Amino acid sequence: MLEQPPLDPWGHRYVYVNDDGHPVVMSHGEEGVAGGTGSGQDVTIKVAPRVPRPRDGPHCAP
Repeated sequence: MLEQPPLDPWGHRYVYVNDDGHPVVMSHGEEGVAGGTGSGQDVTIKVAPRVPRPRDGPHCAP
């Protein structure tokens, strides 16, 4: 486990939120505040929901 959470490239803390059960990681860019343009623009990564693996079929291992 990390002692400190990682910082974004501008030295600000990332923002972690839960969007209807899906984790979202955001950086508020160079300015460190929501919104902005250019290098101050927010960067958001939403993790896609897991797609269940098929339990049987021709592509499943026995």
